[in-house]
Amino acid sequence: MLTPPNAPPDPQNNLPTVTSIVSATRSTDVNTIRRTPRRWRLPTLLLSFTLLSATITIALLGATTPKAADAICRGAGNPAAVYTYDANSNLVAEEALTWPGNTCNNDYTYQGAVLDPITDGSCAYAYYLEPLAYYALQGASCTTGAWNFYTYNDTIGANSVYVSVRPSYLNDSWILSSGY
Repeated sequence: MLTPPNAPPDPQNNLPTVTSIVSATRSTDVNTIRRTPRRWRLPTLLLSFTLLSATITIALLGATTPKAADAICRGAGNPAAVYTYDANSNLVAEEALTWPGNTCNNDYTYQGAVLDPITDGSCAYAYYLEPLAYYALQGASCTTGAWNFYTYNDTIGANSVYVSVRPSYLNDSWILSSGY
């Protein structure tokens, strides 16, 4: 049997009143609610920051395009080939120097070759980008196993360019090439 809210406790059965149950419940709930955010605030913020950083990184790098092995020129005298793979780890585009020693020498001219290494009905492309100044297809190979040679003359004078070597069905994956 419940007693009225302002009634004193019944000395015979020592049962708590409705008021004492409600106030005990409220104080416990309020303390629990107040403690939970403080205890979990830092881990929640760290998790949120980590997820946001990962999302931005994936968006910038292109989640669907596996990355190339290296840049084209990593400074003067340091050439490297570019290999692009699809989601099944198949080599789908390759870019390399035509002759070692005739590029990556700081003369603002790059001579390269692009290869379509797989018979899948697509071409392999080498796109060049100088932000806010230049974007164009430099070389394309549409015959499986055939290299297509091209020359890029840097008329802007930066001696660095972003390169994307890929088939038409993959997104761009930009790699900085400098010192060519």
